[in-house]
Amino acid sequence: MIRTVISILLVSLIAFAPGAETRLDLVVQGLEVGNTSQKVIDTLTALEGAQLESYSPKAGRLSLRFDPAKIKEADLKKKLTTAGVKIAGHRTTFQIKGLVCQSCSNHLTHVLGHTRGVTWVESISYLKGTATLIFDPIKTDKIKIKAAIHTTQYKVVEPRKPAATTKESLPQSCHFGS
Repeated sequence: MIRTVISILLVSLIAFAPGAETRLDLVVQGLEVGNTSQKVIDTLTALEGAQLESYSPKAGRLSLRFDPAKIKEADLKKKLTTAGVKIAGHRTTFQIKGLVCQSCSNHLTHVLGHTRGVTWVESISYLKGTATLIFDPIKTDKIKIKAAIHTTQYKVVEPRKPAATTKESLPQSCHFGS
């Protein structure tokens, strides 16, 4: 019964608020305890400018979108903490240019694994050209992580509309063994 109610509420919350521009992917603890999930849903429902996108109590993940013009990120986190979850980190994915083989992925995993504030390198995929990781926002931020990536031969690229393939967009050779 409770799961059905939560599922119905989630379906109604998945629609994005107009103007919501910022996505926030959080790693949290306590979402699976007692009625914390319901408290989080109630808290987000009551907030203007915040929408729950998805959540997984078992994985300890919350994804939401919010409009910074209506609510600040710090206030949103404070409300979630008051609802009973502990924010353990932020989850983010970067598009990476220059990953062409498994050795490249291994090298970037090593670099990011030794970057201050990165708590977990979830995946580095040369096939997808992505790096997904968890970081402690008190110790680092996306700008510092991008800078760490840029100390290597790999570069973070901002998502953009697909364009025609050019010589520059083709993979280059790998410099780290095979």
